[in-house]
Amino acid sequence: MKREPRGFHFTLEPLRTKCDWDLQRMNLELAQLNGRIDEQNELIRQRRADLAASVSEFTEERNKTQVIYADRQRLAHEYLARQAKQLQVAEKILADLEMEREIAVAILHRQKKLADELEENRAEEIKDYAKMKAQTENAEADDAWLRAMKWRTMQ
Repeated sequence: MKREPRGFHFTLEPLRTKCDWDLQRMNLELAQLNGRIDEQNELIRQRRADLAASVSEFTEERNKTQVIYADRQRLAHEYLARQAKQLQVAEKILADLEMEREIAVAILHRQKKLADELEENRAEEIKDYAKMKAQTENAEADDAWLRAMKWRTMQ
C-alpha cells in the first residue's frame, strides 16, 4: 500500500478497515473449517477400515466353522450394522461441513470483492486529490508570478 498524500483523508477508511478485519476473521474461520473437514475425513477413513476389518473377520470366522450359530450371527450383524450406521453419520457430517465450507468460500469471495472495490475507490480518490492539489499549487504559483510582475512594474 502506497503512502497517502499529505492532507488526504479517505472517507470510507473505517469501512475499509472493518472489511480487512472481516477478511482476516473469515480466513481464520475457513482454516478452522478445513481442519475440521480433514479430521472428519480421517475419521471416515478409520471407520471404513474398521468396517472392512470387521467384515473380513466375521467372514473368515463363518468360513472356519461348519455350524452356523444364530445368536453369533445376529450379534455380528448388529455390530456390522452399527459400524455402517456410524460410517453413514460420519459421511453426513462431512457433507454438511463441505457445504458449510462452500458457503464460507462464497461469502469470503464477496467480502474480498468489496475490499478490492474499496481499494480501487481509494486509489481513484488519491489520484483525484493529487490532481486537485496540483491545480491548486499551479494556481497559487501563477498568482505569485502575477503579483511579482505587478510589483516589478510598480517599481
